[in-house]
Amino acid sequence: MGLELEQGKEIDYRMVLKAMSVDEKKELMVLTNHHGLLMLSAHLCLIAILAYGQSVSEGLVRFCFLVGQGAVMCFLFCAMHEASHGTAFRTKWLNKFVTNAVGLLLFMGAKWFTYFHNAHHRHTNDTARDPELAGGKPDNWLGYLWYLSGIMIWVQSFAALVKNAFATPQADYIPQSGKHLVQKEARLMLVFYSIIFTALLATAAEALLYYWLLPLLCGQPFLRLFLLAEHTDCPHDDDMLNNSRTIYTNPVLLALSWQMPYHTAHHSFPAVPFHKLARFHAFIHHHVKQSSQGYGVFHHKMIAQYRKRS
Repeated sequence: MGLELEQGKEIDYRMVLKAMSVDEKKELMVLTNHHGLLMLSAHLCLIAILAYGQSVSEGLVRFCFLVGQGAVMCFLFCAMHEASHGTAFRTKWLNKFVTNAVGLLLFMGAKWFTYFHNAHHRHTNDTARDPELAGGKPDNWLGYLWYLSGIMIWVQSFAALVKNAFATPQADYIPQSGKHLVQKEARLMLVFYSIIFTALLATAAEALLYYWLLPLLCGQPFLRLFLLAEHTDCPHDDDMLNNSRTIYTNPVLLALSWQMPYHTAHHSFPAVPFHKLARFHAFIHHHVKQSSQGYGVFHHKMIAQYRKRS
Protein backbone atom coordinates (compact mmCIF):
# COMPACT_ATOMS: atom_id res chain seq x y z
CA MET A 1 0.00 0.00 0.00
CA GLY A 2 1.19 3.48 -0.76
CA LEU A 3 0.79 5.09 2.64
CA GLU A 4 2.93 4.07 5.61
CA LEU A 5 2.09 5.06 9.14
CA GLU A 6 4.83 6.38 11.37
CA GLN A 7 6.42 3.52 13.31
CA GLY A 8 6.37 3.75 17.07
CA LYS A 9 3.56 6.28 17.18
CA GLU A 10 0.74 5.32 19.54
CA ILE A 11 -2.40 5.10 17.45
CA ASP A 12 -5.71 3.27 17.44
CA TYR A 13 -7.51 1.52 14.62
CA ARG A 14 -9.62 4.59 13.79
CA MET A 15 -6.47 6.53 13.04
CA VAL A 16 -5.30 3.70 10.79
CA LEU A 17 -8.47 3.83 8.74
CA LYS A 18 -8.39 7.60 8.63
CA ALA A 19 -4.81 7.51 7.34
CA MET A 20 -5.82 5.38 4.37
CA SER A 21 -7.02 6.96 1.16
CA VAL A 22 -10.50 6.30 -0.19
CA ASP A 23 -9.02 4.42 -3.15
CA GLU A 24 -6.96 2.17 -0.86
CA LYS A 25 -10.02 1.30 1.18
CA LYS A 26 -12.08 0.61 -1.93
CA GLU A 27 -9.35 -1.63 -3.35
CA LEU A 28 -9.17 -3.64 -0.14
CA MET A 29 -12.95 -4.12 -0.11
CA VAL A 30 -13.22 -5.51 -3.66
CA LEU A 31 -15.01 -8.88 -3.46
CA THR A 32 -14.55 -11.88 -5.74
CA ASN A 33 -16.17 -15.27 -6.17
CA HIS A 34 -13.14 -17.24 -7.32
CA HIS A 35 -11.09 -16.82 -4.13
CA GLY A 36 -13.94 -18.11 -1.96
CA LEU A 37 -14.89 -20.94 -4.31
CA LEU A 38 -11.27 -22.09 -4.55
CA MET A 39 -10.84 -22.01 -0.78
CA LEU A 40 -14.15 -23.75 -0.11
CA SER A 41 -13.42 -26.43 -2.72
CA ALA A 42 -10.01 -27.14 -1.20
CA HIS A 43 -11.56 -27.29 2.27
CA LEU A 44 -14.26 -29.75 1.18
CA CYS A 45 -11.77 -31.86 -0.79
CA LEU A 46 -9.60 -32.21 2.31
CA ILE A 47 -12.62 -33.38 4.30
CA ALA A 48 -13.45 -35.92 1.56
CA ILE A 49 -9.86 -37.24 1.52
CA LEU A 50 -9.83 -37.71 5.29
CA ALA A 51 -13.27 -39.35 5.20
CA TYR A 52 -11.99 -41.75 2.53
CA GLY A 53 -8.97 -42.49 4.71
CA GLN A 54 -11.41 -43.40 7.46
CA SER A 55 -13.33 -45.74 5.18
CA VAL A 56 -10.26 -47.78 4.19
CA SER A 57 -8.56 -47.89 7.62
CA GLU A 58 -9.04 -49.64 10.92
CA GLY A 59 -8.15 -49.21 14.57
CA LEU A 60 -5.86 -46.36 15.58
CA VAL A 61 -5.22 -45.28 11.98
CA ARG A 62 -8.94 -44.89 11.38
CA PHE A 63 -9.28 -42.91 14.60
CA CYS A 64 -6.53 -40.52 13.45
CA PHE A 65 -8.33 -39.98 10.15
CA LEU A 66 -11.59 -39.44 12.08
CA VAL A 67 -10.02 -36.80 14.32
CA GLY A 68 -8.38 -35.10 11.34
CA GLN A 69 -11.65 -35.07 9.44
CA GLY A 70 -13.42 -33.64 12.48
CA ALA A 71 -10.88 -30.86 12.94
CA VAL A 72 -11.17 -29.80 9.30
CA MET A 73 -14.99 -30.02 9.47
CA CYS A 74 -15.05 -27.82 12.57
CA PHE A 75 -12.85 -25.27 10.81
CA LEU A 76 -15.63 -24.84 8.27
CA PHE A 77 -16.84 -22.48 10.99
CA CYS A 78 -14.28 -20.04 9.55
CA ALA A 79 -15.99 -20.27 6.16
CA MET A 80 -19.34 -19.63 7.84
CA HIS A 81 -17.86 -16.70 9.70
CA GLU A 82 -16.47 -15.14 6.53
CA ALA A 83 -19.70 -15.71 4.59
CA SER A 84 -21.78 -14.21 7.41
CA HIS A 85 -19.82 -10.99 6.90
CA GLY A 86 -20.77 -11.11 3.22
CA THR A 87 -17.09 -11.10 2.23
CA ALA A 88 -16.42 -14.72 1.27
CA PHE A 89 -18.02 -14.21 -2.15
CA ARG A 90 -19.10 -11.31 -4.33
CA THR A 91 -22.44 -13.00 -5.03
CA LYS A 92 -24.81 -12.47 -2.10
CA TRP A 93 -26.67 -15.77 -2.42
CA LEU A 94 -23.39 -17.69 -2.22
CA ASN A 95 -22.60 -16.03 1.10
CA LYS A 96 -26.08 -16.82 2.37
CA PHE A 97 -25.96 -20.42 1.12
CA VAL A 98 -22.59 -21.18 2.73
CA THR A 99 -23.60 -19.54 6.02
CA ASN A 100 -26.76 -21.65 6.19
CA ALA A 101 -25.22 -24.90 4.94
CA VAL A 102 -22.30 -24.82 7.37
CA GLY A 103 -24.65 -23.72 10.14
CA LEU A 104 -26.73 -26.85 9.56
CA LEU A 105 -23.61 -29.01 9.60
CA LEU A 106 -22.38 -27.46 12.86
CA PHE A 107 -25.82 -27.20 14.56
CA MET A 108 -25.68 -23.41 14.57
CA GLY A 109 -28.42 -21.15 13.22
CA ALA A 110 -27.02 -18.86 10.52
CA LYS A 111 -29.30 -15.92 11.28
CA TRP A 112 -28.77 -16.29 15.01
CA PHE A 113 -24.98 -16.46 14.55
CA THR A 114 -24.96 -13.38 12.34
CA TYR A 115 -26.71 -11.29 15.00
CA PHE A 116 -24.48 -12.77 17.72
CA HIS A 117 -21.31 -12.09 15.78
CA ASN A 118 -22.32 -8.58 14.76
CA ALA A 119 -22.72 -7.76 18.44
CA HIS A 120 -19.29 -9.23 19.10
CA HIS A 121 -17.81 -6.86 16.52
CA ARG A 122 -19.67 -3.83 17.87
CA HIS A 123 -18.67 -4.53 21.49
CA THR A 124 -15.44 -6.53 21.19
CA ASN A 125 -14.16 -7.60 24.61
CA ASP A 126 -16.74 -5.44 26.39
CA THR A 127 -17.54 -7.56 29.44
CA ALA A 128 -21.07 -6.18 29.63
CA ARG A 129 -22.09 -6.30 25.95
CA ASP A 130 -19.89 -8.76 24.03
CA PRO A 131 -21.96 -12.00 23.84
CA GLU A 132 -18.78 -14.05 23.37
CA LEU A 133 -17.88 -13.23 26.97
CA ALA A 134 -21.26 -14.28 28.39
CA GLY A 135 -19.96 -17.72 29.32
CA GLY A 136 -16.63 -16.39 30.54
CA LYS A 137 -13.13 -17.42 29.50
CA PRO A 138 -11.10 -20.04 31.41
CA ASP A 139 -8.93 -18.73 34.26
CA ASN A 140 -7.67 -22.03 35.71
CA TRP A 141 -6.69 -25.55 34.64
CA LEU A 142 -10.13 -27.03 35.08
CA GLY A 143 -11.84 -24.24 33.15
CA TYR A 144 -9.19 -24.46 30.42
CA LEU A 145 -9.70 -28.20 29.88
CA TRP A 146 -13.47 -27.82 30.07
CA TYR A 147 -13.38 -25.10 27.44
CA LEU A 148 -11.16 -27.15 25.13
CA SER A 149 -13.44 -30.17 25.39
CA GLY A 150 -16.13 -28.22 23.55
CA ILE A 151 -18.85 -29.83 25.66
CA MET A 152 -20.27 -26.54 26.84
CA ILE A 153 -20.32 -25.21 23.27
CA TRP A 154 -22.50 -28.10 22.15
CA VAL A 155 -24.75 -27.71 25.20
CA GLN A 156 -25.14 -23.98 24.56
CA SER A 157 -25.76 -24.46 20.83
CA PHE A 158 -28.48 -27.05 21.34
CA ALA A 159 -30.03 -25.08 24.19
CA ALA A 160 -30.13 -21.91 22.06
CA LEU A 161 -31.62 -23.83 19.14
CA VAL A 162 -34.41 -25.37 21.21
CA LYS A 163 -35.10 -22.19 23.18
CA ASN A 164 -35.28 -20.05 20.04
CA ALA A 165 -37.63 -22.56 18.40
CA PHE A 166 -40.16 -22.73 21.23
CA ALA A 167 -39.99 -19.22 22.67
CA THR A 168 -39.47 -15.76 21.29
CA PRO A 169 -35.71 -15.06 21.37
CA GLN A 170 -34.87 -12.60 24.13
CA ALA A 171 -31.13 -12.02 23.60
CA ASP A 172 -30.26 -8.32 23.53
CA TYR A 173 -28.17 -8.70 20.38
CA ILE A 174 -31.20 -9.88 18.35
CA PRO A 175 -33.19 -6.85 17.12
CA GLN A 176 -36.96 -6.88 17.41
CA SER A 177 -37.27 -7.15 13.64
CA GLY A 178 -35.11 -10.26 13.63
CA LYS A 179 -36.68 -12.24 16.47
CA HIS A 180 -39.28 -13.96 14.30
CA LEU A 181 -36.59 -14.77 11.71
CA VAL A 182 -34.39 -16.43 14.33
CA GLN A 183 -37.37 -18.37 15.67
CA LYS A 184 -38.42 -19.50 12.19
CA GLU A 185 -34.86 -20.57 11.43
CA ALA A 186 -34.62 -22.60 14.64
CA ARG A 187 -37.91 -24.36 13.92
CA LEU A 188 -36.88 -25.22 10.36
CA MET A 189 -33.55 -26.56 11.63
CA LEU A 190 -35.26 -28.83 14.14
CA VAL A 191 -37.56 -30.14 11.40
CA PHE A 192 -34.53 -30.74 9.17
CA TYR A 193 -32.65 -32.63 11.90
CA SER A 194 -35.74 -34.69 12.74
CA ILE A 195 -36.07 -35.79 9.12
CA ILE A 196 -32.39 -36.38 8.40
CA PHE A 197 -31.68 -38.18 11.67
CA THR A 198 -34.73 -40.42 11.30
CA ALA A 199 -33.72 -41.31 7.75
CA LEU A 200 -30.06 -41.91 8.57
CA LEU A 201 -30.70 -43.85 11.76
CA ALA A 202 -32.89 -46.21 9.75
CA THR A 203 -30.58 -46.58 6.77
CA ALA A 204 -27.03 -45.45 7.61
CA ALA A 205 -26.60 -45.10 11.36
CA GLU A 206 -22.90 -45.99 11.23
CA ALA A 207 -22.22 -43.34 8.58
CA LEU A 208 -24.11 -40.76 10.66
CA LEU A 209 -21.96 -41.59 13.67
CA TYR A 210 -18.53 -41.97 12.07
CA TYR A 211 -18.69 -39.31 9.36
CA TRP A 212 -20.64 -36.53 11.06
CA LEU A 213 -21.25 -36.72 14.81
CA LEU A 214 -18.04 -38.30 16.14
CA PRO A 215 -15.77 -36.21 13.89
CA LEU A 216 -17.43 -33.02 15.11
CA LEU A 217 -17.06 -34.07 18.75
CA CYS A 218 -13.40 -35.03 18.29
CA GLY A 219 -12.55 -32.02 16.14
CA GLN A 220 -14.09 -29.34 18.33
CA PRO A 221 -11.09 -29.07 20.74
CA PHE A 222 -8.86 -28.01 17.82
CA LEU A 223 -11.24 -25.19 16.94
CA ARG A 224 -11.43 -24.19 20.63
CA LEU A 225 -7.61 -23.98 20.77
CA PHE A 226 -7.73 -21.70 17.75
CA LEU A 227 -10.57 -19.44 18.89
CA LEU A 228 -9.33 -19.02 22.45
CA ALA A 229 -6.32 -17.08 21.18
CA GLU A 230 -8.34 -14.39 19.41
CA HIS A 231 -9.21 -12.18 22.40
CA THR A 232 -8.31 -13.96 25.65
CA ASP A 233 -6.32 -11.75 28.03
CA CYS A 234 -6.56 -8.79 25.64
CA PRO A 235 -7.51 -5.47 27.29
CA HIS A 236 -11.18 -4.58 27.59
CA ASP A 237 -11.11 -1.39 25.56
CA ASP A 238 -12.54 -0.21 22.25
CA ASP A 239 -9.30 -0.15 20.24
CA MET A 240 -9.32 -3.10 17.83
CA LEU A 241 -5.52 -2.95 17.65
CA ASN A 242 -5.47 -3.76 21.34
CA ASN A 243 -8.52 -5.94 22.07
CA SER A 244 -7.87 -8.49 19.30
CA ARG A 245 -4.81 -10.71 18.85
CA THR A 246 -2.84 -11.52 15.71
CA ILE A 247 -1.23 -14.96 15.64
CA TYR A 248 1.74 -15.55 13.35
CA THR A 249 1.32 -19.11 12.14
CA ASN A 250 2.01 -21.46 9.24
CA PRO A 251 0.42 -21.22 5.75
CA VAL A 252 -1.60 -24.42 6.22
CA LEU A 253 -3.45 -23.13 9.27
CA LEU A 254 -3.85 -19.72 7.65
CA ALA A 255 -5.62 -21.38 4.72
CA LEU A 256 -7.69 -23.75 6.86
CA SER A 257 -8.90 -20.83 8.98
CA TRP A 258 -9.59 -18.53 6.04
CA GLN A 259 -6.82 -16.13 7.18
CA MET A 260 -8.44 -15.47 10.56
CA PRO A 261 -5.14 -15.47 12.49
CA TYR A 262 -4.89 -11.91 11.12
CA HIS A 263 -7.60 -11.20 13.64
CA THR A 264 -6.54 -7.68 14.53
CA ALA A 265 -6.79 -6.73 10.86
CA HIS A 266 -10.18 -8.40 10.58
CA HIS A 267 -11.64 -6.54 13.56
CA SER A 268 -10.09 -3.23 12.52
CA PHE A 269 -11.64 -3.43 9.04
CA PRO A 270 -14.27 -6.23 8.80
CA ALA A 271 -15.20 -5.28 5.23
CA VAL A 272 -11.85 -6.60 3.98
CA PRO A 273 -12.33 -10.10 2.47
CA PHE A 274 -10.21 -12.95 3.80
CA HIS A 275 -7.89 -13.07 0.77
CA LYS A 276 -6.79 -9.46 1.35
CA LEU A 277 -6.30 -9.59 5.11
CA ALA A 278 -2.58 -10.32 4.74
CA ARG A 279 -2.18 -7.15 2.69
CA PHE A 280 -4.07 -5.03 5.21
CA HIS A 281 -2.07 -6.64 8.03
CA ALA A 282 1.15 -5.62 6.30
CA PHE A 283 -0.09 -2.04 6.46
CA ILE A 284 -0.90 -2.08 10.19
CA HIS A 285 1.48 -4.69 11.64
CA HIS A 286 3.74 -2.10 13.30
CA HIS A 287 0.76 -0.95 15.35
CA VAL A 288 -0.69 -4.33 16.33
CA LYS A 289 -0.54 -4.33 20.13
CA GLN A 290 -1.49 -7.94 20.87
CA SER A 291 0.23 -10.75 18.99
CA SER A 292 1.82 -14.16 19.48
CA GLN A 293 4.44 -16.10 17.55
CA GLY A 294 2.25 -19.15 17.06
CA TYR A 295 -0.59 -20.91 18.85
CA GLY A 296 1.84 -23.06 20.80
CA VAL A 297 3.45 -19.95 22.29
CA PHE A 298 0.08 -18.49 23.23
CA HIS A 299 -1.14 -21.64 24.98
CA HIS A 300 2.24 -22.16 26.68
CA LYS A 301 1.81 -18.72 28.26
CA MET A 302 -1.74 -19.55 29.29
CA ILE A 303 -0.62 -22.77 30.95
CA ALA A 304 2.24 -20.93 32.69
CA GLN A 305 -0.31 -18.51 34.16
CA TYR A 306 -2.40 -21.38 35.49
CA ARG A 307 0.68 -22.92 37.09
CA LYS A 308 1.48 -19.65 38.86
CA ARG A 309 -2.07 -19.35 40.18
CA SER A 310 -2.14 -22.92 41.42
